[in-house]
Amino acid sequence: MSKVNNPANEAQGLEAPDLSKTLISIFAIIFLEFLIMGISLGTIPVFVHETLAYSNLIVGSVIGLQYVATLLSRHFAGKMADVKGGKKAVMLGLLLSSLSGIFCLISYWSISLPMLSLASLMMGRIFLGVGESYLVIGIFAWGFILAGQKNVGKVMVWNGMGMYGGMACGAPLGILLTSTFSITAAFSAMILFPLISYLAVMLLRNVAVPTNTARLPFYKAVHLVWQ
Repeated sequence: MSKVNNPANEAQGLEAPDLSKTLISIFAIIFLEFLIMGISLGTIPVFVHETLAYSNLIVGSVIGLQYVATLLSRHFAGKMADVKGGKKAVMLGLLLSSLSGIFCLISYWSISLPMLSLASLMMGRIFLGVGESYLVIGIFAWGFILAGQKNVGKVMVWNGMGMYGGMACGAPLGILLTSTFSITAAFSAMILFPLISYLAVMLLRNVAVPTNTARLPFYKAVHLVWQ
């Protein structure tokens, strides 16, 4: 059972070995999540257009659906991270991301029914979008507390490297898996990688959720961003 640490004790930051372990674990979690996104971007457009024979408009709609789901779920992901802690949000994000791969496999298995296949693929995109939202918000909230206030910038840098590194590697990997094996290998990887991320999650310490922080209402946050 992991030890729960008081956030106040983390405020001054971690010692170098512990900080390195934390940052590498955060990088691994984010990298694998965005690797999944890259794989989907490298395989799904061709699958929808050539295998299912849908138009480019449908291809664009399927791809864009993930980002709509991410946008619409951001508030709820942030609320969960604030109330239940970043770890809870990360774990939910991993589960939803893995489910997205399952729905993509179902889509492939039902290509004889193009409408059902497309609907399953769209569900997979929604799950991936919501999963990304919960995971990213959760890992930021969790990482900031773990690393301490003086290391917030390092947490953001390693998150950024994981995001762009995963996206850069994901699309070529998806194409490689599809050309070498089949698209089912790419979709299976989307199921597997969140499970590997779970191992990285186990390397991070659990922390208590701060209870003395004044929370900004959602409508006020929207107003500030709008300005």
